[in-house]
Amino acid sequence: MMKRLSTLFVIIFLIGSTNSQSNKYPFEWNKGQFYFNANLQLLASQIDGDNAVGYNKIAGKVAFNTGLTLNETESLEMSIGVAERGSRKGTDPENLDFNIFHIRIRTLDLGFYYNRIWKGIDFYGGIVPTYLLSVDDMEGLNPNIQEDYRELGCLLELGIKHPIHRNWSVSLNGTYSAFSMIKGDRITIGGNTSINPSSGAYSNSIGVGIVYHP
Repeated sequence: MMKRLSTLFVIIFLIGSTNSQSNKYPFEWNKGQFYFNANLQLLASQIDGDNAVGYNKIAGKVAFNTGLTLNETESLEMSIGVAERGSRKGTDPENLDFNIFHIRIRTLDLGFYYNRIWKGIDFYGGIVPTYLLSVDDMEGLNPNIQEDYRELGCLLELGIKHPIHRNWSVSLNGTYSAFSMIKGDRITIGGNTSINPSSGAYSNSIGVGIVYHP
């Protein structure tokens, strides 16, 4: 299923990039216009429910977007990309906590967004279905951690893009899991059973990036 979706996205991107119209400045749109952009993001992430504190995992995402303008201020956009998110926790000797872990979650992200331009800034929101590529605990004691995670997930995303040049803009966004990433009520992290049974595990990330508009 995901392979078929990926193939469909590639076809749409090729059509969008081939038929995209150049703008005098990013976000100056005409009705019925295809556009294409590529973006690189730095992500600070955490997993709500893993008993760690703060956005302690730094990783990133590479994505390609194509869209169709509905009018001069609105568009529908689709995206395909590869991302790494996760969580990290070191030792806390003061509290006698030596349960360390470094979870690296790699996913294929397929995004569907609604965009609206206001005062030259692109405000957008949407859903991002994800396909799990791999999960590793680089510092803990759970070699089979991938078995605890769902293969299919979904993120909710809100963000903005601000133009800084004819072909460039900067972006700021936040994502949160629409539902728990784990199959059951708890997983093993760092060798200890973790995750509150009533809460689950939810990806929570903030991203800053640069977007190229050809």
